[in-house]
Parts: sequence; structure tokens; C-alpha cells
Amino acid sequence: MSESDATSAIFSPWERTAWLPPPDETVDAWAERCIVLPSSVSALPGRIDLNITPYIREVLRTSTDPEVHEVTLCTSTQVMKTSALMIIALHAIDVNPENALYVMPVLKEAHDLAAERYHATIRESPALARYLTGRKRDLIASSIRLNGCIL
Repeated sequence: MSESDATSAIFSPWERTAWLPPPDETVDAWAERCIVLPSSVSALPGRIDLNITPYIREVLRTSTDPEVHEVTLCTSTQVMKTSALMIIALHAIDVNPENALYVMPVLKEAHDLAAERYHATIRESPALARYLTGRKRDLIASSIRLNGCIL
């Protein structure tokens, strides 16, 4: 019996997949492949196209760079900063699940962000919607529970 046959006999397909290393894909490439923005979140609904906001690519890429510990942005308003942070968090949920804390200055703003942007984007994006279990606690205003992690 070969090693792969023995592994197949012991582990389920899900277990074998769980032990695979994360794909060698940048956050921005993952976003363009996986994130679908609903019309309630974006003036340009559909699969995200970062060619419209190319300056955000480097911000996304630094989020997984082990040499980078802090990022400072100097930008105007409404230039995709919140969306970039959402993409980084959703990428982590899909590729390398860990718990995360998203801090906002006002509780209502945090609840609104979760309900209006995160929840809608998760439901619209098949790569993320597959983690929804149908339980009420998957997506609530105070937390998002997907793929074994809490945001």
C-alpha cells in the first residue's frame, strides 16, 4: 500500500485539505478571485477589481509580509481603507483562520460595519459563504464566526 493510499484510508478529504499549507497567493490576488461586493456595499457591485484602486494592492500585500509590523496610511476619505481592512480580515478567515479583534471608536459603528458590509460581502462571496453553517450566531452584530474563528 502506498503512502497516499494509507493517508486516504486514515484521513477524510476535509482532514487532508486542512493539513495543506495555505496557497501561495497574495491577498490582492485572493480578493480579486474570491470577493464579490454586493450593491449595498459598493457603487461597483460584483467581483472586486483592484485595477480601479491599484494603490490599495500594496496595503493588502503588506498584511501578510512577516517583515512588516506596522502600516501607516496618509489618505483622503473614501479611498477604500475600510474595505482593505475587511479584505485582510476575510482573507485570514479563508486562508489562515485565526481569531481577530476589529476595534471601532463607537459600538454602533462597529455593529453597522458588521451588519452592512461584512455580512453582505460574506453572503455574496461563495468562497466565504461556504463557511456559513446556518446557525444564527454565524453573523451577528457583535461577532462573525466562520471557519473556526471569531472576528
